[in-house]
Amino acid sequence: MKTVIRVLLPKADKLKQLLEQKDLWILNQRRHLIVHRRGTVDRDYIDRTGDALDVGAQLMISPSDLEHYLTLVVEIGVELLNETSRSYQNP
Repeated sequence: MKTVIRVLLPKADKLKQLLEQKDLWILNQRRHLIVHRRGTVDRDYIDRTGDALDVGAQLMISPSDLEHYLTLVVEIGVELLNETSRSYQNP
């Protein structure tokens, strides 16, 4: 997604900055673990994230984590809409 944004919206500096956040990367790692491993922590997840969990443990997402991730994703979505709107107005 970051590569596509750089090509299609080269002036979208704030959006590119938002997409570079480590928390977004962690969210993706957790999403991958939930979707592909049913939330069961494996060695790859620990090696990639450095999360202090045991192999075989269930990944737990706290309400504050969920709120933080939702806020981050909404902020990115809003900025994406703003940038696409600007690019259509000023081609």
